[in-house]
Amino acid sequence: MTHMWLLYLVLAPVIVLQAAWLLYAKKYRDTAVFLAISLSGFALWGSVAYGRPIILNAWIGRIIEAAKSLVSF
Repeated sequence: MTHMWLLYLVLAPVIVLQAAWLLYAKKYRDTAVFLAISLSGFALWGSVAYGRPIILNAWIGRIIEAAKSLVSF
């Protein structure tokens, strides 16, 4: 549990400050990509820290199957 607080104290301000700087520089696409990747990583690490890791293979498989159903006519 201590590791989780350490993550919040160290990583969260870095993500917020970087996103704020990108918004200030009017780099909206870069901000969206940065936040998507950073928050995904943040969520994955958080799930591992709480003892409930996400099994990526199953998750990615579900995404691919959903995409296939959207593409097939």
